[in-house]
Amino acid sequence: MLVKTELERFSERLAAGTPTPGGGSAAALSGVLAASLIHMVCELTIGREAYREHEEAVRAMRDRAGALRRDLLVLVDRDAEAYDDVMKA
Repeated sequence: MLVKTELERFSERLAAGTPTPGGGSAAALSGVLAASLIHMVCELTIGREAYREHEEAVRAMRDRAGALRRDLLVLVDRDAEAYDDVMKA
């Protein structure tokens, strides 16, 4: 599974002369990182008095970012698996 691979190893596999992992897996990983950063900002914001009036919205954003992160992690591998099937055909 690509998701369980260390970042250095993933980047080596991405740079190799093989069809997968490719652009779709890299894009999904980029999305994972973006969603993780959104989640982090929400965690830093929740509970702060200055943002109390926005806490409900921030909690909703945090939950959505967490769900997106989990979904995109799955897509890192699903993209590579799908393209491997195309190459076999």
